[in-house]
Amino acid sequence: MYYVYAISSLKRNYIYVGITNNPQRRLEEHNRGKNRTTSPYRPFEMIYLEKCSNRQKQYN
Repeated sequence: MYYVYAISSLKRNYIYVGITNNPQRRLEEHNRGKNRTTSPYRPFEMIYLEKCSNRQKQYN
């Protein structure tokens, strides 16, 4: 199972969108500064989470 997520910086006007198989772990990684792209904007809160059955959504 995969999740599309969006996190918002609590200090600056910044939103990051990503995909993960473990949203809680990923939010913790962002808040610990493990991601170079998001590190300057910490801390974050989860503002969107959508469950997906696979990494690639198919549209008909």
